[in-house]
Amino acid sequence: MRIFNKDEIEYCLKFQNPYQHFAAKYALKEAVKKSIKEQISFLDIVICYQHDKPIIKLKNHSNYQFLATISHEKNIAIAAVISF
Repeated sequence: MRIFNKDEIEYCLKFQNPYQHFAAKYALKEAVKKSIKEQISFLDIVICYQHDKPIIKLKNHSNYQFLATISHEKNIAIAAVISF
């Protein structure tokens, strides 16, 4: 099972400790999956950043908007999502 797209992998790998960033992105994708009614793949959830804030886009599902927050430190990653 693939979870991250090429751009997300490249983004995480540019940091000194990429594992924290992978964990945080996974937490955010999991929060997105739980916040919507439809079953979607992790690869259908695209996370990018605008002014250091996470922006969530869904492939083939344009009827959702999201508010999201994400944080990580050492061995802990957390994310929260509100979908509407």
